[in-house]
Amino acid sequence: MRRVTDHEAIWKAQQLAQRRLTPEQRLRQNDSLTRLTREAKRSRGERSRGDFGRSSELEALDTEGLFAALDAQGVEFVLVGGVAALVHGSSRPTADIDLLPRPAPENLDRMVLALDDLEAAVHIPADRVPMQPGDLWEFETSHREPAAFQEAEAWSFPTTAGPVDVVISTAAARGYEAQRKRAEAHALFGITVFVAGIDDLIASKEALGRSKDLPVIEELRQIRGDHDR
Repeated sequence: MRRVTDHEAIWKAQQLAQRRLTPEQRLRQNDSLTRLTREAKRSRGERSRGDFGRSSELEALDTEGLFAALDAQGVEFVLVGGVAALVHGSSRPTADIDLLPRPAPENLDRMVLALDDLEAAVHIPADRVPMQPGDLWEFETSHREPAAFQEAEAWSFPTTAGPVDVVISTAAARGYEAQRKRAEAHALFGITVFVAGIDDLIASKEALGRSKDLPVIEELRQIRGDHDR
């Protein structure tokens, strides 16, 4: 029988403590962690810039502020990714917020307005495909059409509320309509937010095949198992 190490015991205790928190408490805690991380990086003089000059890595998350901006413009979306996992009870911190918007043109237009309110710019990581320099959606009047969202499967935006990824199609081919049907409605900061279901989160992360997602997948499976009991 394998002996549980001190590290594993501590991590298990941290997981249980996280699950006792409300979703809002977990999100606020994650925001605070990103703020502390950004302040530490600033103090060391570290900067990580995208092609448009704004440092997405140095912007702390303001999840409440993002939801407020989206709600003010009436944007329909499903919360996916790491922040969605936190809502379900994950203890894994995340540095950005992933949104899956309803792909109707009028909704994408509202998404543009919300991003504009958040002073968004486009961040292009060097290894991100298909977002190549020749296909940039510059946040200027002549390039802010909703159709621009269709030019890539995902867009990364540094904003005043922190890094935001707008996902047009998710891994495992589970788009907005499919995920919306299975999403759970949560009252977060006084706003109703539809959060991707655990099954969809697990399927999306499995389809990405990234080693860094394995601990999150394992934890989400544990949470799902606890809910099924």
